[in-house]
Amino acid sequence: MNQEYIKPHVVVKDGYYFDYEHYPLGKSPFFACGAYYIQEPSAMLVSHFLDVKEDDYILDMCAAPGGKTCAVASRLSQQGLMIANDIVSLRAKILSENVERFALQNTIVTNCDPLQLTKTLPGFFDKIILDAPCSGEGMFRKNDQAIETWSIEKVNECAYIQIQLLDAAMLLLKPGGQLIYSTCTYNTIENEQQIQYLLDQYDCSLIPLKKSHGMMPGIDMEEAIRLYPHHYQGEGHFIALIQKHGEAATTKVKALKPTISKQNQKLVQDFYSQYLNLKAPQYLYDNNNHIYALLPQFPELKGIRVLRNGLYLGECKKNRFEPSLALALTLHHEDVKQSYTFHENDLKVRQYMHGEAIEGSNQKGYGVIFVEDYPLSFYKESQHQAKKSLSKGVKTMNRYQNLKDIFFQTIEEKCHGIYKQKAYFHSLQVSTLTQEFALKKHLDIELASIIGLFHDYAQFINHSSFDHASRSSQMLLPLLEDFNEEEKNIITNAIKNHSDKERIDDVYSEILKDADVLAQYLAEPDIILKASYQKRLNLYVK
Repeated sequence: MNQEYIKPHVVVKDGYYFDYEHYPLGKSPFFACGAYYIQEPSAMLVSHFLDVKEDDYILDMCAAPGGKTCAVASRLSQQGLMIANDIVSLRAKILSENVERFALQNTIVTNCDPLQLTKTLPGFFDKIILDAPCSGEGMFRKNDQAIETWSIEKVNECAYIQIQLLDAAMLLLKPGGQLIYSTCTYNTIENEQQIQYLLDQYDCSLIPLKKSHGMMPGIDMEEAIRLYPHHYQGEGHFIALIQKHGEAATTKVKALKPTISKQNQKLVQDFYSQYLNLKAPQYLYDNNNHIYALLPQFPELKGIRVLRNGLYLGECKKNRFEPSLALALTLHHEDVKQSYTFHENDLKVRQYMHGEAIEGSNQKGYGVIFVEDYPLSFYKESQHQAKKSLSKGVKTMNRYQNLKDIFFQTIEEKCHGIYKQKAYFHSLQVSTLTQEFALKKHLDIELASIIGLFHDYAQFINHSSFDHASRSSQMLLPLLEDFNEEEKNIITNAIKNHSDKERIDDVYSEILKDADVLAQYLAEPDIILKASYQKRLNLYVK
């Protein structure tokens, strides 16, 4: 790491500040290896203040995109358990991807209303993280849109949701357990008043948080912490730590039973025997030929949508086992029988990450590419060519995946609270829709995905909708170094043209316009649209 652009966080162990303009860590191969997570400095304090024991059972109630989940789950042993949940499916998918990149084996990712968990796991958790949806006043300093969209109605709406979540958290928490509550807003309605509600309604107390480096106490609540940008190096935040009282009772929860066919079990065992210096995991779970490694403490979650049950190992198909990226990211040099190791700045690493084959040394079958000491992915070698091990149809999306990492990093740095949620939700929904439209029209799916993801890029980064289509196009262009001129023109023109819904442009511009309008309608079915927007919507919704 370049010490000129990186320095230790003032409080958080293993946390750092970095200059993202001069030192874009999201573009480094180490980021793809899961060597670190990029998180806002104030948000880092939430996991820092939680006293995590190695064998704790922990719930992150509103976990996406996953920074707190990854930080806390990394401190748990294989006897511990993290359940990371998000109610929004697109955000939960992002959460799952980040859990994968961090190679977390002790983590389950769910996509449900947290209230559902109270029926299945009452009194189950030692610790709960509630980074609650909020009005985002702590982002006013750097987000003009946060100011424009703020209202007292939004504050009250968020406060209502927060109370529901706090009630659920107290039902899910063991007596003696701890709940850490945080927001990125300033008003007392969403902060101190919510904590006071807990103190009045439940047998619990506040745990004082140690203040330093400009951290301020809560308003009439000395034990809590308030973070103000003019006092602390980070955005606005509120944090409080609550301990639930009472005698701990044993909560009986049915464990998830391993289940796998003998045929698929043999395929997994044969793969481990042939390519790894490890024994296949003892507890395997087969979900439609997708194989997961369970831990004995994993609970059965009936009625809960589960996106990831521990470590995803790979897929059994056509009498063979294809290993996953998640499995590769758990491995060390000594764990694999075949590998290639490169330096961070080696051109071959960049080529490989972009989907190009690299020259091999006459190995056969699977091995792992390492960037120094960190695993990057499985490769499959034949005829002196080592190619990224991906299922058919995924290879063409490598450039999109790289750009998506940059997009996520930038949104994490520039957007917060409910505005970050909007950036993720709308951009990913439009990207998904452009993929669908591209498939129907036999267009390039990768280009369509990029167009959808970045169409409002400037609006989210600059916190202004002024000329955002042209500005998004201009901001994306420097990131398209891996695309030829024709591809660059397709992407930039589609984004530049998407604001004018009345005009008919090229086919990529048109699918983006349709996807943008349809996404707005799906998010707000009662929305009143301009005539040109409504005309497009009528093609899909009658």
